This record gives sequence, structure tokens and C-alpha cells, in this order.
Amino acid sequence: MSAELRAAWKHRDLRILIIGDGVSTFGSLVSRLALPWTAARELGQGTLSIGLVFLAELLPAALLGLFAGALVDRWSRRRVLIWSNVGLAAATAVVPALAVADKLTMTAIYVVGFASGCLVPFFRAAFRSTVPITVPRESLPAAQSIVQGISAFAELAAFAAAGWLVAGFGGPAGLAIDAATFLWAACVSAFLRPTPPALRRLDRTGVLTELRDGARFVRDHLILRPIAMSELIAGVGTGMVGSVVIVHVTKTLGYDTGPQGVVYAMGAVGSVAGAAMAPRLLSRFGLHRSIVLALVAMIPAMSLMAFAPGPSLLGYTMLVGQQLVADPIGTVSIVAFGTVIAAGSPEQMRGRIESTVSVLATIGLAAGYVIGGFLGETSRLGTTRTLLLASVVIASAALCLGGRDVRRVHTVADVSPAPLATGVMS
Repeated sequence: MSAELRAAWKHRDLRILIIGDGVSTFGSLVSRLALPWTAARELGQGTLSIGLVFLAELLPAALLGLFAGALVDRWSRRRVLIWSNVGLAAATAVVPALAVADKLTMTAIYVVGFASGCLVPFFRAAFRSTVPITVPRESLPAAQSIVQGISAFAELAAFAAAGWLVAGFGGPAGLAIDAATFLWAACVSAFLRPTPPALRRLDRTGVLTELRDGARFVRDHLILRPIAMSELIAGVGTGMVGSVVIVHVTKTLGYDTGPQGVVYAMGAVGSVAGAAMAPRLLSRFGLHRSIVLALVAMIPAMSLMAFAPGPSLLGYTMLVGQQLVADPIGTVSIVAFGTVIAAGSPEQMRGRIESTVSVLATIGLAAGYVIGGFLGETSRLGTTRTLLLASVVIASAALCLGGRDVRRVHTVADVSPAPLATGVMS
């Protein structure tokens, strides 16, 4: 572990926050694979239905995200973390309960996805706005790297276990594990030090007004505006990949779920390595250049999966290669994006700014899931060409970062949390 990572890890609340979220992330990633596998294998659904499942989760996140950010700035972030995890546990547990009763339908999956989607924006706004206040400003890249590293480690465990778990016990078993991990996260979050709301009562003007203030701040900020637009476009490409990849590997290429889990676990190994190297890479290449390079590199990375043959040594090699290339690159990009957003957000508006950017990314994801599901199932493109098109869309997000001000962003010292188009430190 580098000196930067060790310095950030010394902070108690960061450790508590990450330990709770890491276990919850494990369950969520098992669920992320279990849900489409349940739809595809047990209910006989295709890419369009799977895309609609993800859309059911993302639609309320897009609609409620801005309100969630405004309310999180008014509320105790610790309490939001606790109760959002409790709610997610209750919603997720419905699917395995219906499966045991032999009453599981796609309608039930859509409803559960929608209910979960209503809670996720509150958790996300509280979590993302809590991470920056657990460490000094100069440790933001290291803190973001640790967050992604723990998530990647959880991804490694989840993808290694998910395929065999679903193959042996069915998709609903993965969702039962997810519900239990949400309860764990709620219990661990209770050990965080209580902090007062970011926005004092004297400074409150009304939720709608505060919501607009957060959106205007992002719009007028010379750095956050292009970052937010880049997240939006990259979200479209990521959503296209998400709605197609499982069906592409399972149906088009013919790989069973067990081996798939091992392949995806190798990507998690790459993500852990990417998180460990992120502080040094960001220091060497700078925040702006790291994001641009990572976005463009998705084209060759996704080509490996798109053109992989059926079950064979070459096919497994290409799939594993795609994971080992795309995942560490994506992790470095996430760390860089998160660092810039955290550095550009004043404390009293952090929830609203994080939510504004998150809502734009969610809208992009939702659109991508619909587009990818349609192109992969009902058009002549098929899953292979849809994956390639998705990688081009992700790479095109780099075009939003060509402005002079954002090109000057090398470290957190180059990003100002001051409002109204004064994004770059002079």
C-alpha cells in the first residue's frame, strides 16, 4: 500500500464507511448478476426485458435524485445511510420470498426494481457526500481509490461466487444474500460519528430552491459542467453494455454461468490493481488526461469481448483479457471523476452537486439500457455490433473534456469549490 493510501486509511470514519459498503457491494454485485440470470434462465426473457429491469431501477433514481441530494444536505447523512440500507434490504428480500412461494413473475421483478430505485439515490448522495469529509482535501484521490479498491475486492468475491451460486441454487438465492448485506451495512453505519446536516437551518430557503441552486452550481462551474456531461454520455454507453453483455456471453457465445463468474472475477482482480495504482497514475498523468485516456481505451477493450469465439481456450482468453484491460482502466476513470467532483463541491452543497451529476449519469444509463436492449434483440445489429457501438459512445464522452479550463486540471489543487464559473484555481 502506498503512503497516500496508508494516510487516508488511518481515518476511522472512512474505514467504517468502507467496511459497511464493501459487504453491501458484494451482495449488490451478486444481485446484479442474479437478476438478469433469473430473467434470462428461469423466466425465459431476452435483452429487451433485461433492459427494462434495469430501467425500472434507474427511472426513479433519475426522477428522485435531485430531491434526494437536497434532502441529504438537510438531514443527518449517517441516518440516511442507515435507513436507506434497511429499506433496500426489505425491497430486495421480496424476490426470493416470491420465488420460494413459486409466485415470481417479471412484473414482481419490475416492481422490486422500482422500489429499490427509489431508495438508491438517497444512499448514493449520502455515501458520496460523506467520503470527502472523512479525510483532508489532499487525500481525496487516495480516499476515492480505497473506496473503489474495496468495491473491486467485493466484486472479485461476488463474481467468483455468483455464477456457481446461481447455477446451484438459482438467481433468487443471490438476491437473498443481497438483502442480508444491506442489513449489515445499516448496522455498521451506526458506528459513524454523528455529524450535523451540511446545510444549516438558517441557510435553508426551500427544497425546490435549494435543488435548483445545486443544479445551477454544476451548470455554471467551468470544471463540473463538462465532467457532468461526460458522465451523461459515458452512462449511455455503459447502459448499452449492461443490457447486452450477459445475453451476449450466455446466448450468443454460449458460455455457462459458472465459468462466466470466474471470467468476471478476473476483471475484479484488475479493478483491485487499478485502485491500488490510481493515486500514482493520477499523479503522473493528471486527472484530466487520465479520464480521457480511460474513456478512449474502452474501444479496444470491448472489442475483445465482442469478437470472442464460443467456449474454447481462445474464447476464455479473450474474455479474461477484456476484463483485465477494461476494469482497471474503468476504475482509474471512476477515481478521477469522483476526485474532481468532490474537489469542486462546497460542503454545504455536496449532496446536491453529487446528486446532480449522478442524475445525469443515471439518465444516460437508463437511455443506454433501452437503446442497448432494443439494438441487441430487435435490430439487425445483434449483440456483437451493439457492444462495439457502446464502446464508441463511451469513448465519445472524452469530447466533452476538450475545453481549456478542464484540460488544466492535473490535481485537486487545480479545482476550486467556488461557485459561478470559477472552476479553476488561479
